[in-house]
Amino acid sequence: MALWQVNFNIVEKNREIDDDILLWKRDVLKEAKKITFLEDNSWSDSIIQYGKSDLTCIEICLDDNRKHVEEISVRVDLREPDASLIINILKYINQLEAVIYYDGKIYSPDITSMMEILSNSRAFKFCKSPYEYIENMIHESNDI
Repeated sequence: MALWQVNFNIVEKNREIDDDILLWKRDVLKEAKKITFLEDNSWSDSIIQYGKSDLTCIEICLDDNRKHVEEISVRVDLREPDASLIINILKYINQLEAVIYYDGKIYSPDITSMMEILSNSRAFKFCKSPYEYIENMIHESNDI
């Protein structure tokens, strides 16, 4: 993941936050493949990838038999945010009847929650001021 990307997972609603939160218990493979707003760019047999990995993308990780979804992750490029793409990602999450899992918390798939995630992310801080972000990283590493 690049410094300019926010990474989060799409998870089933009403799941407890535990070690298995990323695993899908219900079969959503058919719905998971209904992404039409990003180009198919898969680089692995066990991953269905839409979008480019250094930009905004969705990765659907499959089990060894390629029959069940194990994890769905999203990376959003904040260098040039695309509102229509973000809205399409939210629509997709709602189609799956799922929620967003980011930084150990569950978020509703709505624009308010998405803006909170994006604006509080390290990627946002980096894009806002790369020099200041790196300077802070150096300062924090010197405090250890």
